[in-house]
Amino acid sequence: MIDIALIAPGKETSEGFRFSLQEPLNIGFLASYLISKGFKVKIFDELAGQNIEEEIEKWRPKYVGLTAVTPLALAGDSAC
Repeated sequence: MIDIALIAPGKETSEGFRFSLQEPLNIGFLASYLISKGFKVKIFDELAGQNIEEEIEKWRPKYVGLTAVTPLALAGDSAC
């Protein structure tokens, strides 16, 4: 069985963590599909307080998928 980690990263700024106003439903849908095809999937959500690096190091999946949304992106060095 192939292990796949799906990650919803956060973005730390001087004001604290930036966030999306919505849960990362996109990776939930993708995880559901992959599980139905026999893959072992875990979702890691930094904005929910998980330490992504630590969790990935412990689980050591074969593949990693990332998602990102506009509110988490930075334009140059200034906040969006």
